[in-house]
Amino acid sequence: MLKKNKKIKACLLVKKKKLSFCSLPIKKLKSGQVVVKLRYSSICQTQINEFYEKKDTSKFYPHTLGHEGSGIVIEKSKDVKKVNIGDKVVITWLNCKGVDSGPQTFEYNNVAINSGSFFAFSDIAVVSENKIMKLSPEINMKLAPLLGCAIPTAFGSVDR
Repeated sequence: MLKKNKKIKACLLVKKKKLSFCSLPIKKLKSGQVVVKLRYSSICQTQINEFYEKKDTSKFYPHTLGHEGSGIVIEKSKDVKKVNIGDKVVITWLNCKGVDSGPQTFEYNNVAINSGSFFAFSDIAVVSENKIMKLSPEINMKLAPLLGCAIPTAFGSVDR
């Protein structure tokens, strides 16, 4: 359970090649949201392209980053069925089963911070249920972020 007034320590992309770290307040959870205490995160080519503005996301500045991570569920909205508090999960860009809570916004110093329905460059993430996959207890949390992006992306690149 989150402490009252708990904040997320997050990395933001503020503009091309400029990162900033801040504390974002957690709002009341919306339908289909899961709070994950991140253990590990990894970086993918898409995030690198965003950083260098090779993928134009400038209209979303500033925004949260991170397409894949692993962690433990510490809170969830009442309608979330596929995971429970204490479950190991991986955060992914893939569309999985579960509620799509849609994009979220945060506010920091009176500025709207954009976020998709998932992010992972943070200590805690508020994620849409359809952007997480429950992990088996014996899965290595350090390697699990690869399941969220690198491995599914690589499978898509294999010529059959």
